[in-house]
This record gives sequence, structure tokens and C-alpha cells, in this order.
Amino acid sequence: MSATSIFVLTLILLVIPMGMGLFFRRTNTSVGLTWACGIIFMWAVAFVWSIPMVYLRKSHSLLTKCVGVTCVVIFLLGLAAYIIGRVREKKERTRVRLTGSETVYLGIFLGIVIFQLYKAAFYSYADGDDAFYVATAQIANVSDTMYRVNPYHGGFISLESKRYWISPFPMWVASLARISGMNVAVLSHVFLPLFLIPVTYVIYNAIGDELFPDSREKKYMFLVLIAVIALFSGFSYSSAERFMLTRTRQGKEALANIVIPFVFLLLVKISKKAEEESKKDIPTEYLFLLLISGFAGAMTSVFSNLLISVMTGILVLYLVLVKKRIKTGLLTAFTLIPEASVLLLYILL
Repeated sequence: MSATSIFVLTLILLVIPMGMGLFFRRTNTSVGLTWACGIIFMWAVAFVWSIPMVYLRKSHSLLTKCVGVTCVVIFLLGLAAYIIGRVREKKERTRVRLTGSETVYLGIFLGIVIFQLYKAAFYSYADGDDAFYVATAQIANVSDTMYRVNPYHGGFISLESKRYWISPFPMWVASLARISGMNVAVLSHVFLPLFLIPVTYVIYNAIGDELFPDSREKKYMFLVLIAVIALFSGFSYSSAERFMLTRTRQGKEALANIVIPFVFLLLVKISKKAEEESKKDIPTEYLFLLLISGFAGAMTSVFSNLLISVMTGILVLYLVLVKKRIKTGLLTAFTLIPEASVLLLYILL
């Protein structure tokens, strides 16, 4: 591990996603949410490239090149689109200073998050799943193959183990290690928590904006509550918050703490737009984000295809049956194509 590896990793996990997320940056979109959109977009790109390459037995280095080039192109296009949009808008933004109570709640929240990041990065956690997921990423990085070697005994692993390779999150981790030059275990246990845990709280901050649009103080109280719940989530090894703090390198953690909250945020935004009396169409930005969230969720775990389908399906029924927004409901249902495709692929293979 070197300063160069840390710099490259920061570039991949912070700067590149920020540029990719600029495709969805509006005047009312925070910098943090733009970053979260970029992470989701990056996972979607990685999934679209991974599935055919794993099936065709291509090398991991080729996958890394394809995903990397695609993300850089999207980054440049997003940056250009944002610059053009800023030149056309020329709007001045006013900032409202924090009140005393808001400062206190925000300080408590940030203090808890910093403590969680410190514990996640500098303290070890014994987890048996790492014997497969982290080892699979390390084997891909070292052998330049994908899902060909069983990490338990070193023997051959067939593509019939589709429940693993159809959710190739370890290949994304291996790509990070390959580009940065950092060991997979160090990357997984030390550095991924420093990036992915903040992404989770960024999404919850955006959810707070939707729940408490007129009270920044209540939003910060909400964030403090979420952070405290995560801090005392050790009542179970399987809670989403426990996964967030101890298993950041696994796809199940990304699904439970990033993809599902992000999809929930989009569903809230879409439902609010449907409530408007003007009957305007739902912004295509929300629908496209919901579409790529399906690919990103499939990247993390097979379970996402069912969970996101149920969440989105409930909203579709609400839009069609309750709000009588048939066009909006059909467009929202269209975003379930990734989930349906992956489930069909799972059955066929």
C-alpha cells in the first residue's frame, strides 16, 4: 500500500462517481446525492459488462478496462453537461446559516459517523463470508480469471454456481484493487468502509430532506437517530446496520444500505410528483435512476431483483389504482426490466 494507491482509489471512488452523477445534478440536488448517484451508475455499468464477460470466460483485466473506459467516458460527458447547464442557468444560490440547535444536532451526527468510520477501518471483525467474497475478489485479481477457482479448496468452480457470478460485486472490488495496486484484503477491510458508509448517510440525508422539507433541525435529528440505531445494531448479526459497519466489502451490505434506501428515495420522489395537481409527467431523471438502480442492485445480490420489484410494484399499483396516473404507472413499471431480465437469466441458466 502506498500514497499512490490511496490517491488512485480516492479518484475512483470519489471523483469519477461525482462526475458520473452530474448527469442527474439539478439545482436542488446536493453534492453528496450527486456522488451517490454516481456510485449507483458505476455499479450498473460494472454489472452490464460483467455478466456477458463472466459467461464467455473473459479475463478480469479485460473487464476492468471496459468498465474503466466506460466510466471515464460517462464522467467526461457528465462534467460537460454540468458545465453547459451552469452556463445557461446563471442562478445565484443563497445559503441559510445553521441555528444553534441545528449545529448541535449536526455536530452529534458527524461525531457518531466519525467514530463509526474509525472503528470500521481500524478494528477487525471476524466474518465467515469473507472466506468466499474477499477470497473470490483476490483470486480474480491475482489469476486474471473470474469465477473459475473455488476459494475454499482451490479447485475448479463451474458456471452452474450462478447465484454467485450473476451478482459479481467481488469483481468490482477486484477491479478497484487491480487499478489502485492495493491488496484486496486491505482495500476491503480498511478503505471501502471509509467511502461506502458515508454514501449510506448521504442517501439518508436526502430521505430526510423529503420527510422534513421545512425543518432542517428535524432532518438532523432524524440523522442522529439513524446513526444511533446503527451504533447499537449489534443485537443481530444480520441487521442492515450491522452489515454497514462490519461487512462493507460484501454485496449484501451495499444492497441493504445503499441500493434499497436509494430506491426508496426515488419512490418517494415519484409519489410526491404524482400528488401534484398539475398532472405533469414524472421527470425522466427519476425513472432513469430507478432503471439503473435495478442493474446496480443486481450487481450486489440476487435478492435485489425480488425486493426492488416488490417495492416498485407497490408504487405502480398506487399510481394506477389510487392516483389514476396510468401513464406514470406504466413508465415506472418499465424500470423493472433489469429485475425481470436477471430473474429470467437466473432461471434459464
